[in-house]
Amino acid sequence: MFIQHSRKQHTRVVVKLKGSLVAERCRAMADLFVKMSQQSENGQLILNMQHVDRLDASGVGALVFILKRLRAGGGSLSLCDVRPDLRLFLETLHLHRAIPILEQETLPTKPSVVELAA
Repeated sequence: MFIQHSRKQHTRVVVKLKGSLVAERCRAMADLFVKMSQQSENGQLILNMQHVDRLDASGVGALVFILKRLRAGGGSLSLCDVRPDLRLFLETLHLHRAIPILEQETLPTKPSVVELAA
């Protein structure tokens, strides 16, 4: 799995996810989820899910975990570029009511790429 980070000002962080957001990945990425929520305190974290190919209950749990951490610090979470099948899954769970799903990310800076050890 690859994650790309990009910042705009100090209140908005965009994280581009690539791969699967499923149980085995979520356990391996727990520390990363905490870091993402800490980086975005008092700001907005946008997860670009254009290249996320799978999402299961653990992935949804990770999104809710990040959302709760951000809200506790006065921040917010949004998703963008969500594939139609994953969007339907999230809407079926009514998660889109808590986490807005944006059509596309609009961030002018080029993100750097960080490879994660799975």
